[in-house]
Amino acid sequence: MIRLAEHNDIPFLYPVLIDFFEYSNLGKWGLTADKLSVMKTISHLINNDDSVVFVSEKNNKITGSAAATNANWFGNFNQFKAQELWLWIDPDHRGRDGLRLLDGLIEWAKKMKVTSLMLISLPNKDRSKVERLYRLRGFEPTEIIHERKI
Repeated sequence: MIRLAEHNDIPFLYPVLIDFFEYSNLGKWGLTADKLSVMKTISHLINNDDSVVFVSEKNNKITGSAAATNANWFGNFNQFKAQELWLWIDPDHRGRDGLRLLDGLIEWAKKMKVTSLMLISLPNKDRSKVERLYRLRGFEPTEIIHERKI
């Protein structure tokens, strides 16, 4: 089941997002994730009218999550561009929930009258699976991000 996240989900979302953080290897760039910051970020996104957090749930256990935020497009303030912040399903629960979370983000973006929605795929062994999932819903690769630890 996919649904909007609620404040009482926050303690259960924390371990899901730590799994995402560890899998994504973002620590390589000097990034860290502490419990208070992660929980405050989730709370902020749930409270913010320009953001959304979804959870996937099986047997009353959160097995994944997706989040996005939306802002004016700098080239035209009458347009909005949304960006996915994370889309993560526990590897033991993968299947249709990834598509369902992605569909939730797309429907949210449509409701927000967003012009475009940007998704990220991390350069890891599952990248081709993630990109296939994105292509199934009409997304196309547009740029490559380069990162450096400072």
